[in-house]
Amino acid sequence: MRENKRHSPRVERIERALIQLSSGCARRGESGVTVSAQIRDVSVTGFKALLPAHIQEGAIVDVCISVVDHMHRYLLVAQVMWVKLDEENEEYCLAGFRLLPSEESDLMMWMRAFRGISHPGKHSVDRKRKALFGH
Repeated sequence: MRENKRHSPRVERIERALIQLSSGCARRGESGVTVSAQIRDVSVTGFKALLPAHIQEGAIVDVCISVVDHMHRYLLVAQVMWVKLDEENEEYCLAGFRLLPSEESDLMMWMRAFRGISHPGKHSVDRKRKALFGH
């Protein structure tokens, strides 16, 4: 399955991201807008997110991810590798993103921060989910 092709270890994390849907990237007239997404897992090379908009596979997007326990925002460029409708709400989609090198991105800081990542534990993830989303 396309979701499982990431070569780097991944860790479940609940974080917020802003994703810029540029021209030709979104469906239903949503291009040129920024959507707030919920990160579901991260690795050195990518992440999975839940978006309240549909996005085109293959699109290149600008991303800002706020990592709460790092107290830092990472400005990144990513390519949408796969997309599928959320089973609970078809207005949302899950998407896998591969991080791309860019002179103006924080990719090197991201890679240093997430090299050797470890699982924060289910309890910690549940607590952060409740704090961010109230459930």
